Amino acid sequence: MSASFLPPAPVRPALPGGFTLAVAGATGADVQALCAGLRERLAPGTAWQVLDVTEALLEGAAAALPAPARCLLAGLDVLPPAQRPAAEALDQRLREALQRTGWSYGVVYGRTPAERLEAACRLLAPPSRRPGTSSESTPRLRPWCCPECLVPECEHRLFRLPRQVPRGH
Repeated sequence: MSASFLPPAPVRPALPGGFTLAVAGATGADVQALCAGLRERLAPGTAWQVLDVTEALLEGAAAALPAPARCLLAGLDVLPPAQRPAAEALDQRLREALQRTGWSYGVVYGRTPAERLEAACRLLAPPSRRPGTSSESTPRLRPWCCPECLVPECEHRLFRLPRQVPRGH
């Protein structure tokens, strides 16, 4: 089999030793599985920790935590429609808490734990190491803003995009 037919190697984030990776998410967003996957994927032997900070954020106790090197928020795309209203309210509270702490964060999407882990690792990788990007070729775009609620971090866009159907179906 030629190398052009092999799947791409998983992205391994290059993070410095001695850092904290904070992960948060609404009930049902499978934060524990994401944390476990990140612990397995990150380079062994480094002094890092992956923390589920959901409760600390909701209780206003995030200031007592070490400032994270990076922060990830689990997206709501894995939730069935019946669970979304409650999860969206909790997700909004988490986003507000993250803004109060001043922690920047990336939102992790994916329908399966493996997809979410790969998405998290892509977010953690430096821009120059992300697949399909380079600092010279990345155009500077105006930030997207939701036309319904005027919030850039809104997930309306995710649920409004048409799903692509694989060829042959």
